Amino acid sequence: MGIDLPSMALLAAGRGMGVDFTDTAMIGRQNFAEVAGGATVEEGLEKMFRTLKISQDARAFKEQNFFCENLFKLLGAKQVDSFDVSDYQQATHLHDMNRPIPAEFHERYSCVHDGGTIEHVFNIPQALKNCLQMVRLGGHFTQVNVANNFMGHGFWQFSPEMIFRAISPENGFEIRVVLLHEAVRGGSWHVVSDPAKLRARVELCNAHPTYVMTIARRTAIADIFATPPQQSDYVAEWGGGGNATPPPPRATSRTPLIARVLRRLRRVALGTPAFNPRHYRKVSENQVWLGEF
Repeated sequence: MGIDLPSMALLAAGRGMGVDFTDTAMIGRQNFAEVAGGATVEEGLEKMFRTLKISQDARAFKEQNFFCENLFKLLGAKQVDSFDVSDYQQATHLHDMNRPIPAEFHERYSCVHDGGTIEHVFNIPQALKNCLQMVRLGGHFTQVNVANNFMGHGFWQFSPEMIFRAISPENGFEIRVVLLHEAVRGGSWHVVSDPAKLRARVELCNAHPTYVMTIARRTAIADIFATPPQQSDYVAEWGGGGNATPPPPRATSRTPLIARVLRRLRRVALGTPAFNPRHYRKVSENQVWLGEF
């Protein structure tokens, strides 16, 4: 996907929240990109430099840098590595993220950034596990991946439920913020609530391409995915145990999926906000850039 204005906003937020970029790994060698119908790379760089008080000319920086190593260096990186399955963009390390990352890269980086790469990897549990294993204790994993309305872009679209259940204390991580952003010019920003805490599914049916974005800190060295994540509402229904055996099928009064989708589409058509305020807390773009959640 590359680093566009929303991705720059997330990285700036991370800087404001104390993310250490000293040793950074990019999943895929990231280059600069523009959001379809959104702000240009130059506009994003101008905003980042202004927000972080970095003395750089945005136009000159953009012209001089196709790839993003020097952007991370402006954020404090001393070393920036990249990982890709192919050498077509001269990544630092060649590795197929479908397969386990070699032990030499475990706990090696202060920040691992996935800017829209693992959605193109078929073995998504292994790809995410690789990313998390590469973060050292106290370091951060930052990600920007596709959520709604990106069907066909890659193999996968991500949900907040997956993010919260996979990047979890059981796997040695504390989520600091999960955001949804409608990736269009002036698109809204929302802080996402954990479905487990709400005891409800955090669903969305909206009309714009949408990113899900995360900043998470490694707080413990754990055997990641030793226990596969389970969807929180089912765990609650089974009695609270992540490995609980589901009860026999029973009659349910749940509204059928198609009825719920049609209801949400009707809400969109009528101009009703797609983002339920109980699930999604709206924040301004400036709050995101400053990391003020």
